[in-house]
Amino acid sequence: MLYVPCAHAKVNASNVARKTEQATAYPAGLKRFSYMRFYPARNTLPQEPGLIESWTSSPEKAAHIRALAIYFLNMQISMHFYANKTTPSQLTLNYLGVLDGLVGGLKVFDTAQASSFYKKNKEDVDAYFAKIRGNLWPAPSQAQINAWLKLLEKQPRQAGKSVYLFPQYNLLQMPVPTQEVGEFRTSLNSAIQKGGKQVITYERAQASLEDLDNKFVNHQQHVQRTYRWVKDECYYSTYILGRLLADKIAHKKINGYTRVYVLTALPKTGEFLKPASGARFTLANGSNGLHWRYHTALLVIWPSKNGYVPMVLDNFLGGKEPVSLATWLSHFHANTVFTAVPFLRNEKIEEAIKTPTKVQGGNVWIGRTEYEPAPVEN
Repeated sequence: MLYVPCAHAKVNASNVARKTEQATAYPAGLKRFSYMRFYPARNTLPQEPGLIESWTSSPEKAAHIRALAIYFLNMQISMHFYANKTTPSQLTLNYLGVLDGLVGGLKVFDTAQASSFYKKNKEDVDAYFAKIRGNLWPAPSQAQINAWLKLLEKQPRQAGKSVYLFPQYNLLQMPVPTQEVGEFRTSLNSAIQKGGKQVITYERAQASLEDLDNKFVNHQQHVQRTYRWVKDECYYSTYILGRLLADKIAHKKINGYTRVYVLTALPKTGEFLKPASGARFTLANGSNGLHWRYHTALLVIWPSKNGYVPMVLDNFLGGKEPVSLATWLSHFHANTVFTAVPFLRNEKIEEAIKTPTKVQGGNVWIGRTEYEPAPVEN
């Protein structure tokens, strides 16, 4: 399955310098989105490569070549807009976007082998980098490119994906213009309603060792079937919301240059996420949350009339309203890292989300199969 192709905002050489010198009230970390390449949200499923294409080319390798070149470009643009022009020691969430192509797709790019991959494919990576850089940005030195590769190699990873560290200073601050975000508010509440009508099912074999030795036992009788409502599962409710926004972008109800990220918070160390204070996260409804091993929400970078606005759509921590990225981050302890993956439709996820044919008591039915509520770890 191929990752969606990238896009970029329309720019020309004459306005680069002018926009760079805009009022400092508009954060440089947000200005850079006008020039960075990105992977647009699509409302169609990615297509598998055709049989002939799979024989004659390597889609995975080609995607990684493009992704690495786009990483170079987005790093160059980010450093141009930030006051400190030197390569950072690590990537915090302030560098959102530079890892876009390296954390998605059928097979995630192995950033631990970044220098080796570049060395083997240098000619192709350099050519694509030059193509997308055009005349807007000067060619960086080889030493600079090598520094970006080393940065990738030492960036922390979880589950094979590079993560952004918690930003000590948030350089992506911008208040959410509450009077202008109607489509996002509507989509968030539609996703909450949908999530209250759909479930994720789980099936776990519970045959004993004695049963496994008995060929006359019907092992299907020992399968535990449970379910969770989608609205109670942050990952799946985020997916439903992402698809709603992708539809609106496709039908031009939302600006096509809007970036849509599946943003996941993970503990840097330890088993569970830590809140900024206290032992439990305080949810939007005032109750205490469960112990979370991770938490997922939708991060939107929206090009409003006043510039790019980062906002998080999260019915758990934000309720029924979009909240600023700064507000969302304030819930988490500094011992938190983040993956930010451009939204992409996924056939397996969509197959896992089911609409019950019957609900009775606490149980639901999918067709003729009954499911009980899944146990929740407190």
